[in-house]
Amino acid sequence: MRQNLKWLSLLAVVVALFFWKILFTSQFSIIIGWEGTNQAYAWYAYAVRTIQKGIFPAWNPYTLSGHTFLGEPQTSVFYPFKLLMYLWPLGESGILSPRLFHESFVLAHLLGAWFMFFLAKELGIKNSFAAFVAAACFTFGGFFGRLGWVNLADSAVWLPLIFLFLLRALHAETNAKRILNACFSGLCMAMAILAGSLHIPLMDVLVVVSAALFFAFQPSTDPAAHDALRSRLRWSVILVLVVGVVSFAAASLQLFPSLEYAPLARRWTGEWSGLFRQRIPYKVTSEIYNLGPRSLFAFLFGSANLGSGEFSTYFGVMPLLLTVIGVWQHWGKVWVRYLAGLGVLAFFYALGSFSFLHGLVYLLVPYMDKAWEAGRFLYLTHFAMAVLAGFGVQSLFSGEARLQEPFSRLNRVLQWTVIVVLLTLGIPTMLGRPEINEWFYVSLLFVICSWATFLYIIRGNRTGLARFILFAVIICDLSVLTWNQGLLEKMAEQKKGTDYLEQMMSMRPVVDFLQSQAGLFRIDWEGENYPSSMGDVFGIQTTDGWGASMLDDYLPVKWSPNGSCLLNVRYVVGNRKDRPESPVFTSGQWKVFEKPSNCPRAWVVRNVVVEPSHEKLVKRIQEGGFDPLQVAFVGERPEVALEGGSADSSQITFHHYQEDRFDLTVKTSSPGLLVLSEVFYPGWEATVNGQPAHIYKVDGLLRGLIVSSGENRIVLRYRPRWFLAGVLLTALAVAGTSIFAALVWRGEKAAKHA
Repeated sequence: MRQNLKWLSLLAVVVALFFWKILFTSQFSIIIGWEGTNQAYAWYAYAVRTIQKGIFPAWNPYTLSGHTFLGEPQTSVFYPFKLLMYLWPLGESGILSPRLFHESFVLAHLLGAWFMFFLAKELGIKNSFAAFVAAACFTFGGFFGRLGWVNLADSAVWLPLIFLFLLRALHAETNAKRILNACFSGLCMAMAILAGSLHIPLMDVLVVVSAALFFAFQPSTDPAAHDALRSRLRWSVILVLVVGVVSFAAASLQLFPSLEYAPLARRWTGEWSGLFRQRIPYKVTSEIYNLGPRSLFAFLFGSANLGSGEFSTYFGVMPLLLTVIGVWQHWGKVWVRYLAGLGVLAFFYALGSFSFLHGLVYLLVPYMDKAWEAGRFLYLTHFAMAVLAGFGVQSLFSGEARLQEPFSRLNRVLQWTVIVVLLTLGIPTMLGRPEINEWFYVSLLFVICSWATFLYIIRGNRTGLARFILFAVIICDLSVLTWNQGLLEKMAEQKKGTDYLEQMMSMRPVVDFLQSQAGLFRIDWEGENYPSSMGDVFGIQTTDGWGASMLDDYLPVKWSPNGSCLLNVRYVVGNRKDRPESPVFTSGQWKVFEKPSNCPRAWVVRNVVVEPSHEKLVKRIQEGGFDPLQVAFVGERPEVALEGGSADSSQITFHHYQEDRFDLTVKTSSPGLLVLSEVFYPGWEATVNGQPAHIYKVDGLLRGLIVSSGENRIVLRYRPRWFLAGVLLTALAVAGTSIFAALVWRGEKAAKHA
């Protein structure tokens, strides 16, 4: 154990040094891009600010006129490793520090390195340096090393532990230990779900199922081979079911709100949008964000995929060479064959429309259309390559005499590879026509360095210096051609006007002005490149926001002729230069305009039109031609008959308003329908004068309550029905696994002393 601690500590140091640009300076960032600022950073900023007010961030009133914050799993509120971020003091700015965001990202990579180190040991990589290299390749290289999304990174770190405990379950000698390790694997799967990703857990599920079946159908030397096959197959199915049940239960706090939200949501995938329950068209899943044929060459030349964004097959030249050696020298090992097959199949799936395998999986495997970015399956390819590279290091430093001749043959292949590459890149340069960019020569440099290092080692140099050189070549390679390609330099982005985090922070004077205005209201946006999720960061209620989905009912109402009135828009903020009226406030490029006529947050109507057809109701809202302060459309008949007539001078006073609760008083001369400019959503409960009240869906989107003549004291709270069930299931999964583990370990201890 002490030996492992030394290597784990060294990994911590290496991870910190590898990410020095975002950990120890403020010159670089992963969040100053448009989506990084308006999605990940804005979501976490809202969660941190709300939790530090003592309120759980289940409902978000600041973007999209109010919406569930937990429906989209990317917000990752329940991920335990976010607790430090939630509780860290915000400082004088009152908003989430970008440095804390970066530290969370680095922590994910540290966990990924540690978890891969333990998996490598579990798979039989006894050489600690080899396990160390495998860990570094996984956390710094390929898909994971290039990844800029913190929620995806948090989710991606758990596959090594999921696989580790699955292996222990499959190889356990007793039934109790099989079930226990399957429970541990399920808990790790739950962590991948809670981290805020749909794509990564889907890939994890494929690994669990395929690995269990691969193990079950392995040839056996047992005379009763048929019975052994049936037993392995039965236990493989049982263990997969245990992993599935435990992971679902432990992650139910996140899964329940997502399952509630999904039927009501419209999602965007590239240029296509549709209801979540609709199957994403094959064209979208196969042709957007997949790999191209040239990505095959990018295994050796990272420059062949530069500019392709998140997906690149490049994993480093030396790691690629080590992967080949690992497969070649350890093909007889069951899990080496499995990982090699997994890596190859995942790569061909990632080709999308260029792959028959992708179409076949789309056709036959349920819900695979939801993981519509085929290129992300490189995650599995690079996961497998990291482990196999560890086996390659173990073989390279074993020093066995039987390996010298095969390595010599491999060296000759590498020599000719270097010569061919030199000629290919050198001839255009000598002819004065260097159309090939500089990055190809960087790739050539690492090809030569990797070959020279390999040659140095196979000539008998297996000392500490050789280990240092090998690791240095890997780190330098991955730093230049993987990590740096996803990193943004602040000064350069500011000069181009694409530092969207700085743009977000430039809204502070506008925020101060808006917060000084009395009453409840929302703002709308206009112009170009505005920080649409500013509401999440600063606590200003807006009609805009940025995410992968929203309520299907929202845009038809927002874009209707009465949308601004229904959504209580008082101000318009933007950077347009062609508005004729004068702004009420200006700060830099941002101008604030007050709408000449704006509607209140709540009003009472007595003319209620019942339209049972939701489609017809929405059509009438979109056509306009009515005064929303006088007429309301509902889908069900009110429980109290209303007399009709024009609205009177009802007095409405809001006493308290917070994220998940508000109360108000309504004084009116006759019964009516109180319309609240608040988005209708399951889980909101209301009381009128202390008695439970039914909430109506009004005008296709808003909430409504029946009020009687006189004074009505109204309280609304967000109390999702799934919350208690989620807490109980999650607690049961964690506590049940812990108790079961204690019983198993106690039984083993008693058996040893017997």
